[in-house]
Amino acid sequence: MGKEQKDWWPKQYHTTTEVRALRYEVELLRDSDAVCALGMGALAATLHEICGPDATIEELETDFVTESLQVLREYMGETEELFVIASIEQGERTRPYSLHPYEELARVADVAAAHAYFAFARESGASQDGLRQQPGACNPIFYLTQHELRKRGIETEHMWWFSAGNNHHYLRTVGLPDETFDIDPTWQQYLPDGTDYTLHPHVLVAPTSRFVDTLTIHGVPQTIHHTWTEAKPDMRESTNWWGWDRALEAAFEKDP
Repeated sequence: MGKEQKDWWPKQYHTTTEVRALRYEVELLRDSDAVCALGMGALAATLHEICGPDATIEELETDFVTESLQVLREYMGETEELFVIASIEQGERTRPYSLHPYEELARVADVAAAHAYFAFARESGASQDGLRQQPGACNPIFYLTQHELRKRGIETEHMWWFSAGNNHHYLRTVGLPDETFDIDPTWQQYLPDGTDYTLHPHVLVAPTSRFVDTLTIHGVPQTIHHTWTEAKPDMRESTNWWGWDRALEAAFEKDP
């Protein structure tokens, strides 16, 4: 874990950020026609209006807010399978190439990253859509995705590129026979302005030997490819507290 810090964030912040993250996920399920998602979407929208950034502690501690928040939490738990399916389908729909015989690795990476984005958004208040393209998001999302992959039996090492104050983090598999794979859940930040992000996978997964070709397929400019080709394994301890912000720590505290 990172360095112990005092939780100075007020209750209003915790509640509004969790509501925002839950609303995003419920709306995704609603778009996939999940059972009860329409009603849950309406409840999430109502809760989002009440729990705005200017809401008082009294407004956030009503029975309606407390009970509604619990209903949404339970609903997300009950629809875990649909959450997984939606994550896998997005990846398969947007990868115009075969990863045979490692298709299952890509599916696991899609699900792991989806959980990572949800966990961080719930604690930080960041938009999940924006996080995928936000410079600097690679640090917390890398840690959380690696954690989620490990829970699913996939070990990875931390790949890190650093130059003139700029840096990028991603993952490389460890222990797979014959081939290593690179897994990058924040690669979209390098796509050109104006890109339709819905046409690309949330997570870039490819054999290390073909990763640059995969970047090209998805439109990442060649001038940026050194971000990956010059990356080295990061030998620092994974618990370097200076690399952890409070939202990242909170996400790990809820799911150690």
